[in-house]
Amino acid sequence: MHFSAVWHVTVQSMLRVDVHGLVGQGTSMELMCKGDNYSRRVKCYSSHPTETCFLPSDPFQLVPSAYNKIEMVMRPLSVGKKQVVVHCVDLDTKELVAGWLVTSSSSAPVVSRTYDVDVCVGKSAHKKIAYVNKWERSRQFRLRTSNPDLVKVKDPRLSVVGKGKGFIRLWFAPVLRSGTKEMFIFVNDEEDQNEECLLLRLVAN
Repeated sequence: MHFSAVWHVTVQSMLRVDVHGLVGQGTSMELMCKGDNYSRRVKCYSSHPTETCFLPSDPFQLVPSAYNKIEMVMRPLSVGKKQVVVHCVDLDTKELVAGWLVTSSSSAPVVSRTYDVDVCVGKSAHKKIAYVNKWERSRQFRLRTSNPDLVKVKDPRLSVVGKGKGFIRLWFAPVLRSGTKEMFIFVNDEEDQNEECLLLRLVAN
């Protein structure tokens, strides 16, 4: 008998985690990882890196024979359900230490204001939007967009004095054809909770 190829198949079970939140808002959860007999240097990876982050984000030591807590923050950019695969990997041996299947469901935030933005087809553009801090005290806001490939916030943090006004500065990538696209700008507070959601209606001519 002759073999044309040989495969080594490793079956790894995954724990299921369910999470629900608002689009653009960070929702944290704890992932539990039991250490084995070795002290491992590990790091977590996600199949949706633009929508997830981990604490600690840097490589860390997995305590052997103990339950290790890893904080994961899920920040969906679109409405609906999706499955996110999370792996905890030994950086020295490249072994898969643990895996999770995170089922995320997200609902749309309430839009407080809508802006129409005109751009020229094939050209990038710079725009700014005035934003008023409605609070008496100074606030620092976190800014994100639902389509970072098309529109990026130049400064992801905006500091505004009480009852003052600041500017959300945006960069738009070139649009290849005429039409209208809609996207969100998420204005979150210091706890990464939705303060406001702005709707951008991008019109390319």
